[in-house]
Amino acid sequence: MEVNQFTPATAERGTLTARIQDFLGTLANRKPETRRTYELALREFMRWYDQESSFCFSGDDVLRYREHLRFRKNMRVSSVATYLNGFRQFCEYLFQQGIIQYNPVRDVVSYRRPAVHDQEVLSSEEVKRLLAAVDTSEKRGLRDLLI
Repeated sequence: MEVNQFTPATAERGTLTARIQDFLGTLANRKPETRRTYELALREFMRWYDQESSFCFSGDDVLRYREHLRFRKNMRVSSVATYLNGFRQFCEYLFQQGIIQYNPVRDVVSYRRPAVHDQEVLSSEEVKRLLAAVDTSEKRGLRDLLI
């Protein structure tokens, strides 16, 4: 995998934070949920980045980050895939801007998302609380209760 060459100023936290804000600013036409997801993913990356003085946007560094999410943060594989996607989009932005010469996340295989989303059955207590939360004083609430 190709290694990106950074000047010291590019790798400084303040500069990287500013680049993240620039990237998030380009997401104005995206759904608010997408922007929030990317923001959350990049915030988590910055927490890890602050602890990793040797990070230089290489494929090996991204692999270390992926393993950190999975095994140190105990994230599910679907969460790791989501966080890596946010970071991948950010690195693609940096590449398009000419800030890095290569997007190191392109070649990093994320964990496969499960074919079926985790589904847990509500407990009887949760069902009772859910039904009790419906406002039956209006027709809409009665309809919702029936549904």
